[in-house]
Amino acid sequence: MVIGNLAALAQRNLKRLLAYSSVAHAGYLMTALVAAPMVAGEAILFYLVAYAAVNLGSFGALAALSKDGAEPLTLADVAGLSERRPALAAALTVVLVSLAGIPVTAGFVGKFYLFGAAISAGRIGVVLAVVGVLASVVSAYYYLRVVVAMYMEDPVGEDRWSHATPAAAIALALSVGATLVFGLWPAPVLAMARLASRSLL
Repeated sequence: MVIGNLAALAQRNLKRLLAYSSVAHAGYLMTALVAAPMVAGEAILFYLVAYAAVNLGSFGALAALSKDGAEPLTLADVAGLSERRPALAAALTVVLVSLAGIPVTAGFVGKFYLFGAAISAGRIGVVLAVVGVLASVVSAYYYLRVVVAMYMEDPVGEDRWSHATPAAAIALALSVGATLVFGLWPAPVLAMARLASRSLL
């Protein structure tokens, strides 16, 4: 959690930022391992489903902008994106907010259950949960830095990025939809995660 977030904090390349943040998310997943197997299994399975949807949206949005082998790599490349690609910027904002663990998103619910599972294990779990929460606060800075660039900075240079294809638009819509539905109504996915956890254990 600490190494992944600190490394992501230093990145200017968007893909490397997301890659290092994945290291941090692997750390969040491991915090639940100190809990009872059933509790940990349920929390981890829910988080994996939610994170898959969110990650599809984050990397998918960057891929949708790719054109002629070039893709947005830096904050300057996505500066003012809300003016040029408002729907795509909105989709990327939703998934970045979820990665940061902000309420009403799948990321928030996932972290809530992961850290709750860790806390149920006692003192060591409480320590891990506290570290996880602090690490999430750090991550909010670099995720929201991208959002600020898209909405509060002026575009740099000519518009050289692609428009989302119909297939990419559908994939992003599904990703954003899942991110919000899992955040606002997580019960069905949690129930399936519970059943899956029981069958595994």
